[in-house]
Amino acid sequence: MHKKIISTIALGLIIGASTISANANPKLSDVNGHWANKEIQQFIANGFINGYEDGTFKPDNSITRAEFVKIANKYFGFTAKGSENFSDVNPGDWFYNDICIAQKEGYINGYDDGTFKPDKTITREEAAKIIISIKNREDIKIDKLNNFADGHMVSEWAKKYVEGAIEAGYIKGDD
Repeated sequence: MHKKIISTIALGLIIGASTISANANPKLSDVNGHWANKEIQQFIANGFINGYEDGTFKPDNSITRAEFVKIANKYFGFTAKGSENFSDVNPGDWFYNDICIAQKEGYINGYDDGTFKPDKTITREEAAKIIISIKNREDIKIDKLNNFADGHMVSEWAKKYVEGAIEAGYIKGDD
């Protein structure tokens, strides 16, 4: 049976499963029995993510590009700030420092119109690009992607990142 890209990035950066809050309750009421419970608990224990102040995590919510960058910076220990040049990122924004860090590390870029779109839901393609850029695991030999029934739906720009994520074992498909 063909696998599908409708999948999980197994690195533990929980796509569609997180928010970041300064005063979160570590006893979350809505993650028991969730497929990502173990990863959520590990990320909380390591200080990479938190839940909401009301004691929930909302594990099926989407995650924004800014939230994902913040988690990636924490996970990989990036702290050195560079400068950013996006028209929709300002020094007063909660994500400003993380965008500057990601820019310095070289793992993000914005859109052709000069924006970053920090509040836009991150796509799996964008998440794969970030992780694979950080890990320097791009793969231009597109062979594993072809084993996925929906592999043809991956954007041309993202193929080398998704292929790299498959090769590294970060992406698993549904049977």
